[in-house]
Amino acid sequence: MLDVSQVANCHIYKMKWKRLVVILCFILFSSKGFAQQVSEGALVAKLFNALQRQHFESYEQLYASSDSLCVWVLQYADVNSESYRKMYSLRNNVTAKENYDTLIRREVYDNFDAFLKQAKVLGVHWKETVFVRYELEKMRRGSGLLIEKITPLRFLGYVFFKDKATRKMYGFTVYDLMQVNEKWYGGELGAIYPAENKEQFRKALAKEKQRLRDIENGIVRKDSAATHREVGEDTRAMNQKEIVDRKLYKGSFDNEIDVQLYVRSIKGACPGGICTWDALFKFGDQEEWVPMSVTRSADGAWLFTEEIGGMELKLEGGDYHGTWAAGDTKAEYDVLLKEINLSAKKAENLDAAMASLDQLDE
Repeated sequence: MLDVSQVANCHIYKMKWKRLVVILCFILFSSKGFAQQVSEGALVAKLFNALQRQHFESYEQLYASSDSLCVWVLQYADVNSESYRKMYSLRNNVTAKENYDTLIRREVYDNFDAFLKQAKVLGVHWKETVFVRYELEKMRRGSGLLIEKITPLRFLGYVFFKDKATRKMYGFTVYDLMQVNEKWYGGELGAIYPAENKEQFRKALAKEKQRLRDIENGIVRKDSAATHREVGEDTRAMNQKEIVDRKLYKGSFDNEIDVQLYVRSIKGACPGGICTWDALFKFGDQEEWVPMSVTRSADGAWLFTEEIGGMELKLEGGDYHGTWAAGDTKAEYDVLLKEINLSAKKAENLDAAMASLDQLDE
């Protein structure tokens, strides 16, 4: 039997780097040319209709064409940047464009298929569904990034509908609905839960995130049927995590965009004693710190992901170096982060920021 967490995991907790990059760059290389919609309402309506009919081609056509996006990137990117060089080369190489189209179409199909599997586990009867409403939230932008120039308006959508066969209400998320030149495009399907509003959806999402963290840290087994009391105890235990190390890094993207990264190591019952990490990230002149999901592979690669992109880094000599990839444009930036002194007061403030963000997520 399918486990809904298995097919939703990449959207609600962490996503493998290679899959993340391919799905994100779909917006740049989609071969379809029927994407633009005159309003966000028209875009959501077509997306929901594609789900009702379980018709992948209709979903795929909601994305911008590769030709349009080549024009946008070449218009806004620095002519000396890696993004400009890659897009210029792609625009003039038919074979390369076809190869990207094939690869990315397969990955986007996997996103569509995984979402329908989530719905199937919940027992959704798509042919019996009725659209109810949608709500959009502006997605955070990264100061100085190419995506900010191309599409200053990007949204996370919450879509709610009713299944007439069961009389149940459901809600799901869709990422990167975006407006470019007064036309609408996107976006990537996220998680789906029984919910009548955003508050109920977020509670269901937080509960699933907590369950996945408990599994990863060995607090509960994947196949366990914990009681309500046990789950509550597990949650309290997880919230009382033991931080064994704190580090602060400062650096830049392409030696131009100032950034900071705060990383905490968390003790757990696993070989080596440190099982998980959490992190906060900040673009130079922005006030808010942003939470990041953190994973480390067996070969020592670190993956930090958040709403608008992700970093794949190596830690050598106390410094992180690697690349950051933007969520919408696939623009890449070279990353160099050096460890700096972390005062007790600064650590206290950052821990407080982390705690407040955790509360908002619950």
